Amino acid sequence: MLNYIEWIVVGLLGVVILIWGPAKISDIAKTLGAMRKEFNEAVQTARELATNDQFQPLSPAPATAKNSDERLLETARELGISTEGKTRPELNAEIEAKTKN
Repeated sequence: MLNYIEWIVVGLLGVVILIWGPAKISDIAKTLGAMRKEFNEAVQTARELATNDQFQPLSPAPATAKNSDERLLETARELGISTEGKTRPELNAEIEAKTKN
């Protein structure tokens, strides 16, 4: 015996068939099948590339990479600007003023 929810699903399917007709349902099913086939082919290709030497994942950034604060402080020191007790905007303003001259 079908449960209450299952009867709702059956009823909705019946309404869909009445509204769109069997031909339209067939077209939708064909389109969904083609989409699934294309997706599965793409997944298979990705798996093959991942197992071959052709695919090289991006390596993490080197440990020597500096963040923006470190670069700002380094630039200020190179220009002879004192960095102690100054905020980032203050350092930016002093660097801009120093490089304009």
